[in-house]
Amino acid sequence: MHRVYPSSLLDANILEPGTEFQNLPCTTVIFITKNDVLGGGLPIYHISRTVREVEADFGDELDIIYVNGSNRDDTELGRLIHDLNCREAKDMYSKVLAARVHMLKETKEGVEIMCEELQELYDEGVKEGEVLKAKRSALLLSKKGTALSDIAEVLEVGMDIVQEWLSEVVYE
Repeated sequence: MHRVYPSSLLDANILEPGTEFQNLPCTTVIFITKNDVLGGGLPIYHISRTVREVEADFGDELDIIYVNGSNRDDTELGRLIHDLNCREAKDMYSKVLAARVHMLKETKEGVEIMCEELQELYDEGVKEGEVLKAKRSALLLSKKGTALSDIAEVLEVGMDIVQEWLSEVVYE
């Protein structure tokens, strides 16, 4: 099953509020996949959007690159994929990448930095999960006819937040 991440969300995350759309930068989304998901036997695929009916470039400056993560041939890309799969810095080709990996994975300071980063990611995920659960609860309570003020009280949020949640489309 394919999951779609609308490119408009990328744009919204890049632009500051009030910025004109013509100021959007070129965007390239890179997927490094475990195997050759497109099945063409290539190490890399570059995808640009086109208008089929007139055979013209769409011109939105959004490109997609798929990198075959099983490719470990003796090319710059193959060596990079090799390095990205190494458990230890000493096994890497790239000296720059090896130095950074060594610092982050093999020194006390680096391990502390990584632990802090992972804790922040975990805490953010927990918070997002709690909000999603509250949104779903608000929707279920609303469908059962519970008053907005009661929903807000039970979920310990303001009525304006409940109204905002109920106006959103919640995907299961």
